[in-house]
Order: sequence, then C-alpha cells, then structure tokens
Amino acid sequence: MRAQWNVLDGISDDVHRPWMLLGDFNFVMHESEKQGGIDANSLIPDFIRAKMIDLNFNEIFSFGNPFTWCNRRFRNPAELIFEKLDRGFMNDKWVSLLPQTRVTNLGRVYSDYSTILANCFHSEQKLHIPYKFFKCWQLSPDFKDVLSSSWSKGVKGSPSFVVAGKLRNVKFDLCR
Repeated sequence: MRAQWNVLDGISDDVHRPWMLLGDFNFVMHESEKQGGIDANSLIPDFIRAKMIDLNFNEIFSFGNPFTWCNRRFRNPAELIFEKLDRGFMNDKWVSLLPQTRVTNLGRVYSDYSTILANCFHSEQKLHIPYKFFKCWQLSPDFKDVLSSSWSKGVKGSPSFVVAGKLRNVKFDLCR
C-alpha cells in the first residue's frame, strides 16, 4: 500500500494550482465511518495521514448514504460490514475557487460500492449596482431603435405607474 502513495509525490509540484481528487481510498478516516467488522482493520495508517497533511488534502463535505461500501453479507448480519471508503479531497486553491464543492454518496445498485457524484457549484453574486445612463449609448446606431421598442411595450396601470414601467423597460433594454 505504501507504493501506491508514492505516486502522490508528484502532486506536490502542483500545489499552486487548484486540484480535486476523488475515488476509492480503501481506508476510513474515523471510527464512525465503519459499522461492523474489526474497527482497527480499516483505519487510515499514520504514514498516509502524514502524507495527506503534507499534500494539503481537505476532505470534501459529503452527504447522502453515509457508507460507500458494503460486503453484502446480508444473510448473516454478524458478518455484515459497512464502510465509507470513497471520498473526495481538494486543496486550498480549489476551496477558494469553488467553496461550494460537495460529494453526494449515491445508493448501491449492482456493486458493493456506491457511486459518488461531485458537484462543483459556482454561485455568482449579483451586485446591486445603481443604474446609470451613459451618454455614449446615444452614439450607437441601435440606440433609437432600442429606445422606441422598449418605450412602446405596453404597461397597464395609473399614469405614474405606466411611466415608471416604461422607464424600467428602457433601463432593462439599454443595460442588455
């Protein structure tokens, strides 16, 4: 198992770029991630934990099925084991770019492993910038057409409501 982690030595060259790593790691991080069997058999070895700290691994928050592997010995519940072996990790650069990244542990269907799904959310914050009319818009050949088409859109209500609605239409069309 130690030889598999030597591959990760090359990752240290890319610490300045964002990265995410997903997969079957064949260990549990905490005792709560295992149900049944002998607890000590699946816990993460110390040398791997040290390498994870060295490589700046941050575990991606996961939700859904708490266990991603099962030995499927349902006929004898005393031998039944559930473990969370599949997970995702990311570095600080990834966290700063996509802080809403999550992993969903889906259900097991045909295998003893669950599928994991990474969701990398990117939420754009809407800035509430006050509307400003720029005189340079008047120089555009489309300005008069945009102005007349947006002003001619029907708005119903009191006269002051109609004027406010037409100005809103002009604002929206000019900004677009």
